[in-house]
Amino acid sequence: MRPTAVNALEYEDVPTRQDGRLYLPINAGLPPFCIQCGVPTEVYKIQEFTGADRDASWLLLIGVISLQKVTVPLPLCPRHMRRSRFLKLFGVLLIIAAVPLGLVVGDASFSWAALVGLIGGVGVFSFGCVLWSKSEVLSAKRIGDYEIVLSGAAEEFLTRLKLRATAANN
Repeated sequence: MRPTAVNALEYEDVPTRQDGRLYLPINAGLPPFCIQCGVPTEVYKIQEFTGADRDASWLLLIGVISLQKVTVPLPLCPRHMRRSRFLKLFGVLLIIAAVPLGLVVGDASFSWAALVGLIGGVGVFSFGCVLWSKSEVLSAKRIGDYEIVLSGAAEEFLTRLKLRATAANN
């Protein structure tokens, strides 16, 4: 049973947009256009979003609530699918290579080599983490019981969705 709301359109099972964000009801589908560039596509990448409601996230710190997980199939053109896979693979490889790289460089005969190895290892590890995070197509801004709010979709994709109705529009 859905909650009653001032705005009934808020709980329609269709994705909407507002202020550059994508409002996706749980279990609703996205149109078959690349979420990064807007071109037609038939390829979908499964992405799992994990988070807590922003108002209750402090409760997560003390273990009172658990995280919510939502799996969303995101439409991607072949070019953006390849980019996502490349960034994730390269990021993971850099993360794995960071420790041996730090050890090899730090094992040199120089007295300051340990510091260089540590800095290099941390730098490579950090860069790998950044690449891995960039492989995720969208980021979740809020996960609720009935919808997930996402950012990072291209304007070319968002313009294909209807505007989200607000109380001011009614």
